[in-house]
Amino acid sequence: MRTAIGSAMRIDRKGDGCLQHFDVQPNVILQTSSSSSPAFKAVHVPLHLIPWILLVPFHSNSITELPDELEQLPYLRTLRLKYNQLRRLPPVVGRLPQLMVLELAGNQITRLEGSVVAGLSLLKELDLSGNGLAELPASIGTLPKLEVRAADGAVL
Repeated sequence: MRTAIGSAMRIDRKGDGCLQHFDVQPNVILQTSSSSSPAFKAVHVPLHLIPWILLVPFHSNSITELPDELEQLPYLRTLRLKYNQLRRLPPVVGRLPQLMVLELAGNQITRLEGSVVAGLSLLKELDLSGNGLAELPASIGTLPKLEVRAADGAVL
């Protein structure tokens, strides 16, 4: 079942009614309703109500941070955050056990914390192009399933 809300938001549900796809790009998302983070303000997304979501395309917004509540999405497999204003990879991303695709292209990330990346053992695709990364943490080399890595010449 697919429900369209406006022209820039799409919600997909499995046959049993569980939400799996919540597309809010491009918008100006600045805060989720349960977040105390100043990063998300305009759209209220109570993440604890949508734990079965598999894909979060937050790309092309003005996101500067991610709320810790993102870890309430334990089945999340794809996180699209390209073309935002992130300066770092938030620690909450390392606590997403099922994450397989992480798109961070076109942000302002200049350094990756190895401890955050080390928690992404199922990660297959990582796009860091268009950031100011000079080097990548050694923990990226230990990710067993990583197949695609775009980082504009950053040294491992």
